[in-house]
Amino acid sequence: MAKIYGAVQSGPDPFGYSVDCLNDCYANSTCILAYRSSNGNCSLYSIPSSTVPLKVMETSEEDGSWVAFKIDTNTCPASYQDLNFTFTTPNGDAYTWKNTSSRTWSFAMCRSGWTRFDRSDTLSVCIKGVNSSIGLSQASAVSTCTSLGAVRIGVQNVAESQWMWDQVNYLSGGTTMSSYWIAGLRYCSTLEERCDMFYFWDDLTTGTDAIVAGNFRFDYFSGATPLWCLNILYQEGYTETLKDVYCEGFQGASGVFCGYQLVF
Repeated sequence: MAKIYGAVQSGPDPFGYSVDCLNDCYANSTCILAYRSSNGNCSLYSIPSSTVPLKVMETSEEDGSWVAFKIDTNTCPASYQDLNFTFTTPNGDAYTWKNTSSRTWSFAMCRSGWTRFDRSDTLSVCIKGVNSSIGLSQASAVSTCTSLGAVRIGVQNVAESQWMWDQVNYLSGGTTMSSYWIAGLRYCSTLEERCDMFYFWDDLTTGTDAIVAGNFRFDYFSGATPLWCLNILYQEGYTETLKDVYCEGFQGASGVFCGYQLVF
């Protein structure tokens, strides 16, 4: 537990109250934050079950209130600002508080059924694979995500693409081959060139860290037709996750990955 002078600014209701504030939170596997107000009342908070962020602000000693974060570290640095505010649940899921300013932290959860990915210190996204019938067009994939208040999202790194690959296998019922749309458009200097450069237009994906040897199976062309768009392809017997496909007319997709920015 990391204890500092602070207070809960806003968020969901606490799941319980306590007399032995710090120890009760530490012993409770669902507790992520203990807050003792200036009047001595103690509130215990768990991982929010709603999308309402839990916000905490540092205060002065004179205010008489404190908060205690449950985090993974067992050592205490010279300053709490050097702490990694990450904790791991009993089932192995890791979550990180966002330091939204020099004196504030926020913890937010994705909507039910969506999975959180921290893409940088300032950007977290929620991603969900949506299964459909075989032959899902690119336009229908975009519409599917829009209807969920999201966008067709790209892939940030190999770890994300591996998670998506596993999701395709799971959501498609373990078929020998299944393919889901993601954002991403190949751009080469000429139409005839074979290149591994992709542009992600979702405003949520930066860089091409997932486009590395061993993680993609690209054909570049089918005859004279360039394959400029991206799918996550699960195919029995192969370990690569990314496949280039026709942007228009591809009939092999049966789902799409949608995403939205998590607001703290």
